[in-house]
Amino acid sequence: MTATVKDTRSLGEMLRERHRMAVEQFKAQVAEAMQLRGSGSEPGDVADMGALAADTEQLEMVTAALRQQVLRLQEAVDRFDAGRYGICDRCDDRIPAARLELLPWATQCVPCQERAERYH
Repeated sequence: MTATVKDTRSLGEMLRERHRMAVEQFKAQVAEAMQLRGSGSEPGDVADMGALAADTEQLEMVTAALRQQVLRLQEAVDRFDAGRYGICDRCDDRIPAARLELLPWATQCVPCQERAERYH
C-alpha cells in the first residue's frame, strides 16, 4: 500500500469520525435547547425570565454553529466519497493533510484561500 492511499484512508476515517461526533454534539445541543424551552413554561420573576431568554439565545447560537459544522462536514464526506476531497476547488492542487486535519471542510489550498480572502 502506498503512503498516499494510507494517508487518504486515514483522512477519510478522521473525517467520518469528526462528522459522527459533530452530529452527536448537535443532537445533544438540540435536546438541551428543547429542555430549556420546556422549563420556561412556569411563571417566574423578571430576572428569571431574563436569564432564561439569555440562556435560550446562547443555546440557539451554539446550536446554529453546530448545525453549520455538521453541514460542512457532510459536504466534506460527500467530496471524499466522490474522490474530490483534499483537492483545491480553484487550482486542483492537493490541500495539505495538516490543513485538512485542522479544517476538514476546507475546499481550497492556503494560497487560493488567501487570494480569495484578499479580494472579498
